Amino acid sequence: MFLHHHEAHLFFQPHLPWHEQHATLNPRLLQWIAAEQPAGKCLLDVGCGSGRLTLAVAPLAAVVVGIDRDRHALALGQAQARAAGLTHVYFVAADAETTPYAALLGGRPPDMVIAHLCMSPAILQRAHAALPPGGCLVFAALHRAQWQETGRPSRFAFEAEALHALLREGGWHCEAMELDSEVVHFARPEDLDLYFATSPLRQRWQQDGRWQRLVAHLARGGECFTARSHLLVKARKC
Repeated sequence: MFLHHHEAHLFFQPHLPWHEQHATLNPRLLQWIAAEQPAGKCLLDVGCGSGRLTLAVAPLAAVVVGIDRDRHALALGQAQARAAGLTHVYFVAADAETTPYAALLGGRPPDMVIAHLCMSPAILQRAHAALPPGGCLVFAALHRAQWQETGRPSRFAFEAEALHALLREGGWHCEAMELDSEVVHFARPEDLDLYFATSPLRQRWQQDGRWQRLVAHLARGGECFTARSHLLVKARKC
């Protein structure tokens, strides 16, 4: 497997709030989706949250359905869709790991399944069962290097080789896999506090020990933080 790696090295800019420090959707995902010519097709966005990807692909497809277990997030997405006049976009409360996807679409299989930072073996299985032969799956998944300086990778994160093997064993042909990462460099130790000043992560990490390990990493001479490390994947049902 040949893995393309796109890495951005950024120096912390203290005048920008947390949510503006990072890009949202990688344009590669939208390019891969658009390349499937989704006009006239139904796209299913699993684990859609408040609809960041759902709404981004809305101009491309005939129907877009976002599913998630978080009803509050779904309500935010639906409100954005209504405000934008997107009458072909729907948000449905459902568990992406247990619900048959065709059942969410009145028995019609989706033409494509997409996901942004919501991926698991169960989702791969559900998508494979729902899509027709040759159906396309496009997603971004957490990579094990994300936040590695905290000493505790996410339990939802994948290594590239393991994910590639999981796809192959699950009946998928992996057409493309790329690693998209962003490493933030701090010029001064106090930049860490400024960087996380508006972040919702700090309090949670202080409670589970990750903050202390990150501080210790910098105290030992570390100067950077892997703020983003995502695996971007385009696969096709065999």
